Amino acid sequence: MQSSADEQAFAFLQRFIERESGIVIADNKRYLLEVRLAPLMRSEGLASFGELVAALQGPRGASLRPRIIESMTTHETLWFRDRFPFEFFRDHLLKEHAQSNDGPLTVWSAACATGQEPYSLSILAEEFAAMYPRSHLDVKILATDISTAALETARQGVYDALALRRGMDEVRLRRFFTESAGGWRVRPEVAARITFRPLNLLASFPHVGKFHVIFCRNVLIYFTGDRKADILDRLLQTLHPGGHLVLGASETIPEPLMLKHQLARLARGGGIYRKQPASAGRP
Repeated sequence: MQSSADEQAFAFLQRFIERESGIVIADNKRYLLEVRLAPLMRSEGLASFGELVAALQGPRGASLRPRIIESMTTHETLWFRDRFPFEFFRDHLLKEHAQSNDGPLTVWSAACATGQEPYSLSILAEEFAAMYPRSHLDVKILATDISTAALETARQGVYDALALRRGMDEVRLRRFFTESAGGWRVRPEVAARITFRPLNLLASFPHVGKFHVIFCRNVLIYFTGDRKADILDRLLQTLHPGGHLVLGASETIPEPLMLKHQLARLARGGGIYRKQPASAGRP
């Protein structure tokens, strides 16, 4: 049985993590907090949540705050995760934009973690360019995450065998990576399309630009309903008319936002939504 002081420390950490990152740790998910924070607590010589809270409120607080959020927001991910969204990007979005001759295709990979998603998208763009050399399709990808540690891994673009076994086939590995001392490094032509930038989805992001495609997958499930709706509303404001928002297969957009942003959900697209083109509904 937990002591009253320990329960108070756990509640303090719940509030702190939700305020700083939006992640909600339910009362019955204490084990998740223990597992995620254990390495940090060991490295700092802290034996309990109470000691961690005391350190957070003391002189070490400034350095501990970002490390706690890093511990809670760094997640493993896969290459070409769930397949269908990437097949849709390759077979429809790249081809449609190439035919439109409408400048660069701008893509935002939000909550990109250690980079597998934006690199997967860039690999598909590289394959498209090889298949249709006359298309001259220019793809620009912004990849953001709250975790600076995850972004540093993504910028380095070097992955070990274990990370690569999670969705990367041998043909693509040999074609788009080169062996290096730390594992396998993404080739420069794949990395050149991507700009990595730290960004907290809870914060304002009016200067990120406008996008034809936004991938924000399997991250909104960690937020409360109100915060999820707020993030979606602001994401959709950055989406060009006719653009697509790609969520996780089980993630949905509330009906009021569907109407506000004139969205249509693709019948067999899982969590893929399309904003109506600017001309839609005009006389």
